[in-house]
Amino acid sequence: MGWDEHCDLLLYMRSKDPLILHVYFFPVDDCAKEKVEKIEKSSYWILHPRPDRPFRMKTPHSLDVPGASVHPKEGITFRRETDPNFFKIRIKTRLENDFHMSLIREEDKKIVWISRPQREESRPQREESRPQRDESRLNSEAGKARYFDNHWPDLIQKVTDFRIIADKLRQQEIIHEEQYSEIRQSLTSQDGMRTICDIIRKHSDAVKAKLISILQEEKNSPTF
Repeated sequence: MGWDEHCDLLLYMRSKDPLILHVYFFPVDDCAKEKVEKIEKSSYWILHPRPDRPFRMKTPHSLDVPGASVHPKEGITFRRETDPNFFKIRIKTRLENDFHMSLIREEDKKIVWISRPQREESRPQREESRPQRDESRLNSEAGKARYFDNHWPDLIQKVTDFRIIADKLRQQEIIHEEQYSEIRQSLTSQDGMRTICDIIRKHSDAVKAKLISILQEEKNSPTF
């Protein structure tokens, strides 16, 4: 027998092209929230209102998003005794309009939550809308690493001279020869930068900071 509890909502963009979102629902708990934030620290966090009504615990719920694939298809059961699970949404086509999300309680097929995230919410901030304080934060290793964590999807879309970036990463021995060859063989700048960011995301803050320093030198970062 389930009971109702208020749940937190965390929404992240894992990839911009294709658009992949991770949606977490879990009983309000600061410890669980910290675990999710740590897991998703390299994703782009999207601020979105959490549900106002409580959800039924220990009861499967599924998420319906028209025009998208959603996993797990069997739904997610909300509970406190396990770490939060998430819905993975992949938008199959270019997002031209706002999209709809409906959370459905499987036991009676009742829609318990509806949301309509705006298309602009799934885009990293444009250069002109970023706080000016970002530039001052890029003077420290920690600031550069944080910038990378927050803006790597934007770097994938904006940086064009990825082969020059790869040359410098290899020269500084940040990447090894096999990774360097893989990057150089990329057909598009987005593919090349996506490979670079995938590699750098797995490294320490010091390595992330070195990539941002290289981008500063080449004036390739969207804010420079």
